[in-house]
Amino acid sequence: MQLSNYIYRSARAHNIDPMVSVAILHQENRFRDVHTYEVERDVQSVCHATSCVKHVTEHHEVVDIGIAQINVRTAVYHGFDLQRLYDHDLEYAIESHMTILANKIKVCADDFGDEAWTCYHSVTPEHRLKYLEMVSRYL
Repeated sequence: MQLSNYIYRSARAHNIDPMVSVAILHQENRFRDVHTYEVERDVQSVCHATSCVKHVTEHHEVVDIGIAQINVRTAVYHGFDLQRLYDHDLEYAIESHMTILANKIKVCADDFGDEAWTCYHSVTPEHRLKYLEMVSRYL
């Protein structure tokens, strides 16, 4: 119930159809509040006189954050608080999502009309059209 209230309130404030946001959130992360990481692994094997040891170091870097899968670079560009997004501040994540979505709609409205929301994912034609197809399943 709390999530739907956040979506509805923020969508109204940004003059966005809340169902578009719901469809995007469903496509992006199925409403799961998790992060997407890129993982780099460094493996070093060392042999001594009586044994061999493998040292594995992993570096996990967040690429997309939370329920709306907000790209870290996009969050930085908009001046969002990365820590709040990373710490799963749901209300803040929804407001951030709506800010990005409203911005993308504004930028793409002249070119794509009612489908300007598809720029949330990408302005590249082939990616945008694929996103339209995927998200439209939930509209």
